Amino acid sequence: MVTLCSQFALIQYGTYYALSWDIIEPITACISLTDAIAGYYFWMWAGKPWDLREFRQFFHERKFQRMLKKHDINYANYQSLLNVKKQIKRKLYYRDRDMNE
Repeated sequence: MVTLCSQFALIQYGTYYALSWDIIEPITACISLTDAIAGYYFWMWAGKPWDLREFRQFFHERKFQRMLKKHDINYANYQSLLNVKKQIKRKLYYRDRDMNE
């Protein structure tokens, strides 16, 4: 998101304040082409669409898997603990709700 916002801001600044559209137009074409190439390579590498959410999730999942492996944590055990945590939170929520009525 920061990348997209900074690209937009720099293009607007270059077009209306520092330079003119005649100078900025080839720069925007190169930026667009670079974005398209990066998206295509990401799609080929990861097998997921070029979307900022997918991009972030892909790298988050990779780091998460590495950390599980580094700390020798079983993923199935981790998921079961998350489910137990969710059940406990749900029970506490209903208990607090019942006590307040």
